[in-house]
Amino acid sequence: MDEIKPNDAILRELWRRNALRREAKLPLIDIGEELDRALHRRAVNDFYAARKALDHLRPHLEEKWIARRRLRDPGYIPNHNTIWCMMAGTHVTKVPDRILWMRTGRVHPEWSGKVINYGEDTDDVEENV
Repeated sequence: MDEIKPNDAILRELWRRNALRREAKLPLIDIGEELDRALHRRAVNDFYAARKALDHLRPHLEEKWIARRRLRDPGYIPNHNTIWCMMAGTHVTKVPDRILWMRTGRVHPEWSGKVINYGEDTDDVEENV
């Protein structure tokens, strides 16, 4: 038996939508562009579903950040409207992302663009001939 590929359902839906648009004499949608958009949306949803499994770490990480702050300021009481708490929240989000990347190699689809390795660009290198 043939396996149904994950993209087949998306493509069938796009073809159905184009058939309806053709019948209604509307401009057709670009199948490639819509497929890319749907696959990106699926990848983002899959990433957040995988990261949700690591949500149990958040309270521990927040306690750790508050303890670090209290080392410098023993009377510190957390106020979630401060810049420091927003920075701590960003860090608490980055740690599960890093753990997910180390365990599975999965990164957020919008973060997985071209990695720039400084010093390796051939345009900037002068050749001594």
